[in-house]
Formats: sequence, C-alpha cells, structure tokens
Amino acid sequence: MADNKDMRALAEEAKAREAEAAKQSAAEAAAKKAGDDDEESEAPKYEYQGMSLRHEHVANDKLPKINVFYAPGNLGRAEQIGYGIEEEGLPYRLKEHASPFDEGQGDIIKKGLGVAIGLDGELSCVFNRQLKKEEPFLHYKGNDNEQLRIIGKNGARIIKHKPFILED
Repeated sequence: MADNKDMRALAEEAKAREAEAAKQSAAEAAAKKAGDDDEESEAPKYEYQGMSLRHEHVANDKLPKINVFYAPGNLGRAEQIGYGIEEEGLPYRLKEHASPFDEGQGDIIKKGLGVAIGLDGELSCVFNRQLKKEEPFLHYKGNDNEQLRIIGKNGARIIKHKPFILED
C-alpha cells in the first residue's frame, strides 16, 4: 500500500512539473511574439581585432577582404574577378580608382590579407605582399570572363595556400 501512495505522489509531482514547463514554454512563446524577448543578450559573443561581435550580426565592413581596384568603365570586368574570389569562399571589395595598379601596390602593404588586384583596360594584375610591389604575381591581358574569374580565384588561392589554376 505504501508503494502505491509513493507512486501516486511521484506521478502527481511529474504532472505538476510538466504543467509548469508547459506554462513557461507558452509564456516564452508569447513574449517572443510580442518582441519582449531580447535575443541579442543570449547570442554568443565573438572577438575580432578588439571588436565584440555577435553570431547574428557580423560587422562585414570591418572584416579583411581582397580589394579589387578598377579603372572607370571596368566595373563589369571587376565583378567577374570578384565572382572568382567569391567562388573560393573569400570576401572581396570593388573600388573604382583612377590608377588601380598604384592603389593595388599600395594596398598590399597595409594591414589585411596581403593580396590586391588591379584592373585597367584589358590588363589585370594580382599583387602579393610577399613579392616586390613593382612586379605583380599574376597578370592577364584580355576580356574573357572565365579568365577574369580565374584571376580572382588564383588571388584567393594565394591566401588559402591552394594550388593555382593554370591556363591550358
């Protein structure tokens, strides 16, 4: 008989806990719908170069990127290079500049990924921090979109330490 009473008491306790959990869950759902739930305070924080970032909100403008400098009128070709970089999974930034090769050479010295790409007319050059700034690492003369993407991919592959894609 004593076991039966203990079992009943345990069952009633379990039901009470389940009811309390259901009430709490319903209250959380209602608060979330009403916008009372502050999700940012629960998001995990990350540190990057002294900035506090949350998983949901990464300050993309502060992350290092491969800069693609292009002369006026070359935006379409610069985008093709950017698509190649993007295919390798790295971020890039397009910047119009009157003298893109000078800007590309200067950019590799600055803090960042150490790779910049300059584009003027039909000439595209990849600059790398580890080489002389007057001598581009890779260059391509032409307007073929696939080759422009390969220039972008190879610029990204310098950073990723992957083998380059070579022309046939």
